[in-house]
Amino acid sequence: MLIHKPSLREPEKFQSEKDLLYRYACRYLLERVSWLCEEHHVEGEGSGLAEVIFSNRDQMSYDALRAYLCVLRGANDASPSQKMAWKHLDPAHVRAVQHTQLAGLQLADAVASGLYAAVTPNRFGDAEDRYARLISPTFRRYKGAALGFGLKFWPDDLDLIKTKSPHLAGLSDWIGK
Repeated sequence: MLIHKPSLREPEKFQSEKDLLYRYACRYLLERVSWLCEEHHVEGEGSGLAEVIFSNRDQMSYDALRAYLCVLRGANDASPSQKMAWKHLDPAHVRAVQHTQLAGLQLADAVASGLYAAVTPNRFGDAEDRYARLISPTFRRYKGAALGFGLKFWPDDLDLIKTKSPHLAGLSDWIGK
């Protein structure tokens, strides 16, 4: 889940409430986690519920995140939250631990750092997409497409993102479409 902040149409909406943008990003992330569980769960083998473990951010309220997920789960059918495969995601199974406690969290940090380096220019204006290219074969794909399924940019307007950040013009090349 990558948020291109310069392309947010109304960034002040996300400044009105603490951690609102983070919770929104988590929703997109957890949608994709729930889809992955749905695709790979074998009936009769385990509960099919994802155990979601975040790397603890001291200032983040994970109770607020769980409450937000409960609100989404209770939303009506017309809501975008209905994209979530709720049978594979229970807000009660969302928790946070220190990243030093689980190697998987350290791996997630490494992936996030590699993607950050791929989309964020350094002080010389260069972005390093090599790490993103290396991990791109592992992105979840739907009908061959990773963008939007295994790797989500938000806002969805990639043309706008590429206009505001020309270094991302080759994005589709390293994502593998």
